[in-house]
Amino acid sequence: MDLENRVALVTGSSRGIGKAIAVAMADAGADVAVHYRTSLETAEEVADAIRAKGRRALVTKADVRNEGEVTTMIDSVVRSLGQLDILVNNAGYGLDVPFLETSVSQWDDLFATLPRGYSLCSRAALPHLLRSKGVILNIASVTGIVGTSGEAAYSAANGAICALTRALSKEFGPSGVRVNGILVVWATTENNPIESDNPAHQKFLEELSLRRAASPEEIADTAVYLCNDRASSITGVLMPVDSGYL
Repeated sequence: MDLENRVALVTGSSRGIGKAIAVAMADAGADVAVHYRTSLETAEEVADAIRAKGRRALVTKADVRNEGEVTTMIDSVVRSLGQLDILVNNAGYGLDVPFLETSVSQWDDLFATLPRGYSLCSRAALPHLLRSKGVILNIASVTGIVGTSGEAAYSAANGAICALTRALSKEFGPSGVRVNGILVVWATTENNPIESDNPAHQKFLEELSLRRAASPEEIADTAVYLCNDRASSITGVLMPVDSGYL
């Protein structure tokens, strides 16, 4: 899966799934812009890992809720790395709060970060992606498909990402830009492990056909495939990497 001569921007790539995708893109030959909002030190560590693989790396800061900062970020990536071929929208967070306890400000901030943030990044990147016949990949949650009790805001926000993915694939497919999504249920990271002594965690595993959660690296491998020319006929797809949850 060759990404030679490609430039990728992965939002929220200082840790977790975004970090794994950024490193996997570099392994496949891409130069990578590492985005962060608050974690400069860890973003620099990811960039160093990419450079150690012989690829160029750029560390860029932006609040994806802010249109001006997003535009500046995209401009800096193109100015520093010469082009933009791949945008991976990943920056976001979860919200596990019952619907009647979710405040308006919580709802608004989650939507500003997830579907609005993904939209702002896509809007700023598309002029460059139209030139390069590039790819947008949106990382979303399976809650956007099935809904989850106690996560109404998060489910709705991810549902909007799913709809955005399909709509953009139809609008920009005729121009050669592909838009896909990856649906995640639980990725085991340092900050989000599945605990063997936690009954709730073990009960959750029983809902997965494989009885284990996907790793960030498994999600990253799928991301590289969907952004690669071998997937050149795939667009508008929401691909689960969820150990069989759906």
